Amino acid sequence: MKTLSVYVAGSSAEIDRARAATERLRAAGLVVVSTWPDVVAAVGDANPPDASRKDRAEWARTDLDEVTVADIVLLLCPHESAGRGAYLEAGYALRQGKPVYAAGRTEQSVFCALMSEHVLDEDAIDAIVEWNARTAEAMDLRVKEALNRG
Repeated sequence: MKTLSVYVAGSSAEIDRARAATERLRAAGLVVVSTWPDVVAAVGDANPPDASRKDRAEWARTDLDEVTVADIVLLLCPHESAGRGAYLEAGYALRQGKPVYAAGRTEQSVFCALMSEHVLDEDAIDAIVEWNARTAEAMDLRVKEALNRG
């Protein structure tokens, strides 16, 4: 059975929050595909003033590619006005028909109304874990039914 993959979208100003969510998702057995926190840590900023256009484009493409391969997106709505990229990533996921779970101050964007909204990060993560369990059970049932027919 395929393990659910998750992209964690958040503000680089709240990188510890993204790391905590990543750890919690991995502890629940999910695969986290977002690498932006590691990139930000390595280069020292989400958008360093001395970064070349080529580097910025590569980082952006990587993020969007990771959203594309993810089964689901967790949007950690930034507590401050930062985090424009997180909303772009969530919108990109919505356009692809992926489920997006939003945690935090979801009232900051009308687009969060198109997502599964949660006040606490932990509640959104719990909902993702439950969704994964329901999806896995449904897949197991379909496999058993197919084997019984065969």
